Amino acid sequence: MTNPLQPTPNAAVPTFTAQFDDYICALLRPCKEGRQDFAAFVDSLPQRDRHALAVQCFHGQVCNGGFSQWFGNGYYDDDLATLNRALVRMAQSEPVKTVSCLIDRATRITVNDGGYHARQHDLSHEGHEALDALDNAYYAISDAFDTLFSEYFMTWA
Repeated sequence: MTNPLQPTPNAAVPTFTAQFDDYICALLRPCKEGRQDFAAFVDSLPQRDRHALAVQCFHGQVCNGGFSQWFGNGYYDDDLATLNRALVRMAQSEPVKTVSCLIDRATRITVNDGGYHARQHDLSHEGHEALDALDNAYYAISDAFDTLFSEYFMTWA
């Protein structure tokens, strides 16, 4: 009988994406539920962890509900500066350049939206439609970006 806690001799080495997912789960374990608690929690972390969370939150929010969700849930306002710093540190590959351009376009949309209310994370109907138009461009590169940032953070020296 084999021990279920021991890896099998031919077990595959986890991918960087799987390793990154485990890293994020472990990182978030001590965090409380509230968004305000989350901001204080993130501020207490070292640079690598802050950057990893900002990138993961962006990726998860946009993949789940598009740029409108990332914006509407407050991650745009709370994490944009950290996300931009993380992207600058990453290798300037095509997926990173595309993500940076999409974020720049999202920023222009929100800044120029007449219905924008930062405290409520609210946009006009036209603002939401403009953000929604960015979604497919992100989805086209999201797998490549996920692979790239997972490897980047798991090999951060």
